[in-house]
Amino acid sequence: MPWFRVDDKLHDHRKARRAGKAAMGVWALAGSWSMDNLTDGFVPESVLVRWGNARDAKALVDASLWYVDTQHGEQGWQFHDWHQHQPTKTQIEADRKAARERLKKWRDNKRGNADGNAVTNAEDTDSPYPSRPDPSLLTSVGLEGGGSVTRDIPQTPFCPLHPQGHDGPCGPCADARRLYEATERERSLAAATEKKARLAALQNCVDCHGTGLLEDAEGNVVGKCRSHLQAVAS
Repeated sequence: MPWFRVDDKLHDHRKARRAGKAAMGVWALAGSWSMDNLTDGFVPESVLVRWGNARDAKALVDASLWYVDTQHGEQGWQFHDWHQHQPTKTQIEADRKAARERLKKWRDNKRGNADGNAVTNAEDTDSPYPSRPDPSLLTSVGLEGGGSVTRDIPQTPFCPLHPQGHDGPCGPCADARRLYEATERERSLAAATEKKARLAALQNCVDCHGTGLLEDAEGNVVGKCRSHLQAVAS
C-alpha cells in the first residue's frame, strides 16, 4: 500500500512556515487522501471541506505548495511537484501488477512442487524464503457471545513474498495487514468479553458473595476467596 511521503525537514521549511499550521494540517490530510485515491496530487474542491476551507487552500497556494487546477471538469488544487516527491498512479499500478505476477508465479511453482512430490522439500529453491516456516497458521478466534471462527490468517502483517516487510507498495501486504489487524481486534474483544463474563459470575460466588473475602459463621474475615482472586488475575 502506498503512503504519502513527508520530508523530515518540512517542519522548518519556509513554505510550511508561510502557510501556517492550520493550512499545513490540511496539506497533510489532503496528501494522504490523494495517495489513497491515486489522484496524483489533485485535491477536488468537494473534498477540501472535509478538513478545511478556501482560506486554507489560498494559504497553500500563496506558499507555492498548491496551485489552482481543474481535472475532468472538477475544480480543485494540485500539489506542486507531486511527481518529483511521490509515486504516481502509473508507477503504483505497475508495481501492484508486478507483485501480483510474482505472487502468482510463486504459487504456481509451489503448487507444481506439491503435485510432483509426496513430501514438500523445505529447501526447495523455488520458494522465495526456503528456510522459513509457512507464514500462515490456522487460528481459532473467539467471538462475542460465544462460539469461534477458524480461519487461515497471516502470522505477520506481510504477504508471502515479503515475510520481513516491504518499503514499497504491495497489495497482498496491505490485505495481509488488514486481516492481521482485524484478527487482533477480535482476539482482544473476545478476551475482554470472557473476562467480563467471569467477573459477572463472581457476583454470585457462593463462597464470598462477590466480595472476594471469606468469613466465618460470626462474620469475621478469615481469608481471601481463591476463586475470586484467580478470576480477577486472569
